Amino acid sequence: MAQGVTVVFLHRPAAVYVAGAPSPSPRYRIVPTVPEGQYTEASRAALVKDVTDAVVRADGGSFEDVAPQVWVFPTEIPDGQWGSRGVIRPLPDIQAFIAGEHEREVGEERLARRRRVKALELLGGALDAARRGVD
Repeated sequence: MAQGVTVVFLHRPAAVYVAGAPSPSPRYRIVPTVPEGQYTEASRAALVKDVTDAVVRADGGSFEDVAPQVWVFPTEIPDGQWGSRGVIRPLPDIQAFIAGEHEREVGEERLARRRRVKALELLGGALDAARRGVD
């Protein structure tokens, strides 16, 4: 089911510029987009590595030559902003659709975990600013 809702959009720009000049070699920008709560720091890092490795294989060059031309931007769409089939799909609904109703709770747990991480990051930043006396 997950493969059935996985889509790849390929855009081939007429030109790519680096430092104002046409790039002599291909450049790759990959933006994997998922609903909020899907990535952890470890899964995000693994995704960047795996996608880079796949592009290197497809390009046919060496990792040292191709990897610097690969940019990967794993992106999470905030819950309540993922739309499909004309309606908003919250993560628990998406999880239930892909894996079955018995997995709805997995989506709820992932979303809660991600929000805890975001809250801790925000609180950590606020605490650092307060310690430095920054407004």
